[in-house]
Amino acid sequence: MRRFEVILIGGVFLLSGASALVFQIAWQRILTTHYGVGAISTVVIVSVFLFGLGAGSLLGGILADRLSRLIRLYVALEAGIALFGFVSPTLINLLGSVTRGADYNVMVLLTSTLLVPPTLAMGASLPVLIKICLQRDRRFLETVGRLYSLNTAGAALGAVIASFLLISFFGLDRAIWAASSNSLLIAIVIMLFVRRGHGAELPGRQWSLNNRRIIPPWPVFAVFATGFLAIGLEIIWFRMTSVLVKSSPYALSAGLAIFLVGIAVGSWWAARHFGRLSTGEQRNRFFQLNALIAIWLMVSMVGFQFLNEHTPLRLI
Repeated sequence: MRRFEVILIGGVFLLSGASALVFQIAWQRILTTHYGVGAISTVVIVSVFLFGLGAGSLLGGILADRLSRLIRLYVALEAGIALFGFVSPTLINLLGSVTRGADYNVMVLLTSTLLVPPTLAMGASLPVLIKICLQRDRRFLETVGRLYSLNTAGAALGAVIASFLLISFFGLDRAIWAASSNSLLIAIVIMLFVRRGHGAELPGRQWSLNNRRIIPPWPVFAVFATGFLAIGLEIIWFRMTSVLVKSSPYALSAGLAIFLVGIAVGSWWAARHFGRLSTGEQRNRFFQLNALIAIWLMVSMVGFQFLNEHTPLRLI
């Protein structure tokens, strides 16, 4: 890819990740005004978001392999996210006022019905944009790893900006409108870029995001399991730290930012390191890293419990 294209694509990944987390934090804050501050509203918004992103990524991968005008599809996805964002405060507040005090099952069902469509679009946009990049750069592992790292770094930035800047100084509605404007700006910039002839569709390099020769069957379960455990740990860590910070409105954002920075740095490192290894070595590194994570978790949990019981930390 040309240098300008690399900068543009990298910026798009960064900004789209930031918008997604601003939406998540702001929507979760609106839900707490109706359902209360606590683990339930956090779990609901995180679960709905991740389900939509996961299902959207699967859908986006299928569309990216079957459609040819991927840039137009990406522009449509970003524009759709922006349009929903602009009306989302009104819709979520209306839903909350209607379901306030209702059974949690009803609340989860209706919240999911409202928020899954935009999160599906967010999830689908990532593989579509990755496929566009792979049409120009065939280094699959390195390209995907670096772009995912940029997207995750943008998400960490969005988590911090959402709570500590946008919501604190401008309010929930304006924070959401800022994220919507960002998504709309991305769509406009990409559309103008294509119209000026810089980003024409490039057929021919048929990299399949669902091709079993690229993604063997065995990693599917491993990736699912690690994702399941990672988000479970995120919720557990949030519950543990909320005891110390007394359910501060900044706790979720700070925790998400730290969590996402770690994932971004790890993805960037893996993109540089794993591409030089054979398939067998990559598999061994994967299991070694997971073993180290398990050891660290055991040590950190025991350490936290000890500090909370036998040091002044328990007084915080």
